[in-house]
Amino acid sequence: MRAQITLLVSLAALVACKGKRDDAQESAPEPAAVRPAQVAGLTAIPSDAAVVVGFNVHKLRDAALVQRGLRAVFDNDPGLGRRVTALLSDCGIDPRTDLATLLIATGATPDQALLVATGAMDEARLPACVETATAAAGGAVSRVTWDDGRVAWASEPRAGQTVWFAFGAPRTVVASTSEAWLRQALARGAKGIRSNADMQAILNRVDRQAGMWAAGRVDPQLGGGLARVTGGEVKSPPLFMFAHLYVDKGLRAELAAVMASEDDAATLVRFARAQLQTYEIIAQGAGLGRLVASLRVDARDDTVFLKLELSEGELDDAVSRIDKALSAE
Repeated sequence: MRAQITLLVSLAALVACKGKRDDAQESAPEPAAVRPAQVAGLTAIPSDAAVVVGFNVHKLRDAALVQRGLRAVFDNDPGLGRRVTALLSDCGIDPRTDLATLLIATGATPDQALLVATGAMDEARLPACVETATAAAGGAVSRVTWDDGRVAWASEPRAGQTVWFAFGAPRTVVASTSEAWLRQALARGAKGIRSNADMQAILNRVDRQAGMWAAGRVDPQLGGGLARVTGGEVKSPPLFMFAHLYVDKGLRAELAAVMASEDDAATLVRFARAQLQTYEIIAQGAGLGRLVASLRVDARDDTVFLKLELSEGELDDAVSRIDKALSAE
């Protein structure tokens, strides 16, 4: 999963690329006569996707917490930071203004990672920009035409995994680490994740206007650990999870787990509340007791909700205390 996330951060920078005007390098637009059906948004997410994460960039771009998170990603992988920075600089783009929304999806296998980006996507310039940036790093970009007439590109770095990308609806780029998954996402007549009844039911519970949201199935092996942690009190692992994050004024976050039964949901709430009391005592030593005490756990039917709400002042104080605690280690 870490490899998928790292690759998709690079992918997000790649698909944001508008490029500086250079008529000699511009790729020819795809002929209208063979242009396949246009897809965008959730329609471009394959029906067998296990997890979908959405970002409303305009609601996140000025959030100090988000900027801090990106810095942490690049600090952990300086090479990634340099590559993304170089790409943005070479293409003369600003993701703060050139990106509107991002959707990231992952599937059952490690190669199934896909991104849908909307914004200032210049269909004529983007491939040339990516080709220039990739060549400068020792890689290559090749263009292919699929049987349905759609044109796609494969960005092959000198080291690492190939990324395939193509255009969906206007102002929309779809990219994936799997050519097969990308073709599935853009296939004529595809209805995307909406054709998956279980996932659509979870997506219907998500506020897709939040700065960031997520929904997906819980991996049985990961979910099975909950039964072990609770000593068998929770009989079955969670089936699905969804989440929202609002960062426009302070922080408001919600994480929800859909359990197999209402009894399991009630049991998990009791267990979680007891654990939070213990964590609050431990956190007092780092001055974070109030932060842990702000967490609320409740159940509504078969769904358990973990919620956190902090004002701007409380968030700044919490971040400062966390920094202080980490620096003391």
